[in-house]
Amino acid sequence: MKTQSPQSPETVAVLENQNAMEVTSSAIAKLEKAIGKCEEQIKDQQSALPDLAPLLSQREDLLAAIAIGENKNAEIKALDAQLAKLGAQQKDARPALDALKQTIDGLQRRLQESQAELLRLQQEKSVLMRRFLNTRAEALGVEYVAATAVISDLYKRLMALSELLTNHGQTAPLNMHGDGLLVPCFRLDSMVGRAPNLYRPNELFNSINHTRLHWQEWARQEKERLLEIGIDIATR
Repeated sequence: MKTQSPQSPETVAVLENQNAMEVTSSAIAKLEKAIGKCEEQIKDQQSALPDLAPLLSQREDLLAAIAIGENKNAEIKALDAQLAKLGAQQKDARPALDALKQTIDGLQRRLQESQAELLRLQQEKSVLMRRFLNTRAEALGVEYVAATAVISDLYKRLMALSELLTNHGQTAPLNMHGDGLLVPCFRLDSMVGRAPNLYRPNELFNSINHTRLHWQEWARQEKERLLEIGIDIATR
């Protein structure tokens, strides 16, 4: 079974932040849904209650009529009884409406807290992500430096073989496309001091820095490798 390598602290921090954002976003959605449901219940209950405004307006008219001597006592008595009955209905409904409004207030406070937490997590994410990406880049930088050593060595060997082919009469040796091999440095701690040429601190390898003497030395080293497998290559 393949064992999974332990995650870096920076990776763990990013994953925890992502998880916290998902949980907080889910909580916000749940709170918003609950608030909407309470608001709908308030709306339904309020629409079911009688509208007293027309009756109160009618009472004002009756009182005005009484004030100018009209006999509206029986009518206003019946209207007051109706208003009392309807007022009792509104009074009975008030505790439930008040409870719903208080529930909304509590949900709104929790919503504001969750929204503030989500904003904090979003702001934290950029910091954590930069740390994670820089750590990842540094780790890749180590691999990059190691790979440069491999590719530059292969480059030198191919140039050596091209030189040997020329020495043995091949008129078209290993033609190279482009101007040579350039491996640039990145601005990473893992690459500090890795540039072999002090005058070119931004290059891990650049074939332009090598002369004919270097090529001859590479050819000599390649001859030694060939001797190790029993091939004695003579220079023409």
